[in-house]
Amino acid sequence: MKIGILTFWNTPDNYGQMLQCFALQTYLREQGHDTFLVRTGREWRPLSGFIPQLKDKIRSANRLRQYPLFLTGKIFSNLYYLFTHFHLKQYIIERGFDSFRKDYLNCSDKIYSLEELMQNPPQADCFIVGSDQIWNTRDGIYFLSWANDSVKKIAYAASFGGLKGEQEFYNLIRLWLQRFDWISVREQSGVDICKASGRNDVQLVCDPTLLLHSEDYKKLVDPNTVCLPKRKYIFVYLLGTRTHIRMKDVYAYAERKNMDVIYVGSQGVVDKFSRIEPIIGEWINYIANAEMIITNSFHGTVFSILFEKRFMNFLVYGAAIRMNDRIKTILCHLGLENRIFNGELNAIENAIDYERVNKILEADRETSGACLLKNV
Repeated sequence: MKIGILTFWNTPDNYGQMLQCFALQTYLREQGHDTFLVRTGREWRPLSGFIPQLKDKIRSANRLRQYPLFLTGKIFSNLYYLFTHFHLKQYIIERGFDSFRKDYLNCSDKIYSLEELMQNPPQADCFIVGSDQIWNTRDGIYFLSWANDSVKKIAYAASFGGLKGEQEFYNLIRLWLQRFDWISVREQSGVDICKASGRNDVQLVCDPTLLLHSEDYKKLVDPNTVCLPKRKYIFVYLLGTRTHIRMKDVYAYAERKNMDVIYVGSQGVVDKFSRIEPIIGEWINYIANAEMIITNSFHGTVFSILFEKRFMNFLVYGAAIRMNDRIKTILCHLGLENRIFNGELNAIENAIDYERVNKILEADRETSGACLLKNV
């Protein structure tokens, strides 16, 4: 069957976004289906224009207020660059994501707008939306509002991103959801929103990344580029949302344990600590060989579990607090609630019964995969 997949794809730095896209395509291909990513929206481009770049600098400066000396140095450095180059110094993200898409994802030749999808959609026997937070939007693209009635329409592990639905939103998506042949979501809150919108047959399934095993991801690691610290290390992967983690505490803990720290940030992480920007294969390799992992990311948590690591998740707060639902869902389901930071970093040393966890994961993998294949 020819299957078009719609999900987020154009990130320059979100490893989880890329790997969930890779996982769903890979799983379906291994079952004999012809899959391709329907690219929508627009490709990521660095900010252009003085005003947008200046606003970005101000946002970064606001996040650096807790490091006054470091912030002062940054301000003078940027001013010097402005007066010597006559434009703002811009940070360019380059983590090989474009190469990864070309090498591992089968993508549509063109990038579609909603209007183009309505007028001349790509040819497929079935369209699947998911995973990621594709339903944290009022855009009909990811609700397949444009798809012909004769084409099979499926949602796999779709996420509302912890969205708290209101009646207006329920009314908006009600007709769109009724057109789906099968709907599955990633979080319990998604089930509740779908029920409030008139779909009572929604199933809860695992994230696409969990349809594969750690060995499938190790294939993405290039052995010729492997470069790991000589000492044991803590791998830190943070998204730029507010969380109760102090990197100086992490470094102090690592020093006490005679370990290094490998720090990777994405999506707006701004602080004074040194970070690296690995390509996807390197990111996986750092996780696979880490002694411990600290993260505030859902997929950082997923890959910690897939590679059977001792880890600690730092929930986010503020405007992004709704993002915690997906993390709480998977950790509670696996009986790993104690991996949520409660003020004691030493708790990361507590052992995890991965034999028990893996039995649950394998059952989820089989059930979710069987439901998906049954409905395509």
